[in-house]
Amino acid sequence: MGRPRRATGLPREELARSAVRADGFDIGNIEFDFKFIAARHRIGDPVEFVFSKDGREIAAREALVPYYADRGLRSSIS
Repeated sequence: MGRPRRATGLPREELARSAVRADGFDIGNIEFDFKFIAARHRIGDPVEFVFSKDGREIAAREALVPYYADRGLRSSIS
């Protein structure tokens, strides 16, 4: 999630904790909710993420990229 990190100014390790919505759905459990949202899209589809920072919400759109549990993300972004 390179672009959301730049758009929000949040460090990578804080992005998941700071996510409040993705694709219009409230985030309660980041792992479960992300799997639900990812299942509704194809690789390359844009997904809107909303993050909380300093009491305000910041939206960022990012294309869904492949993720392999044993190899990590496959993307040109950092």
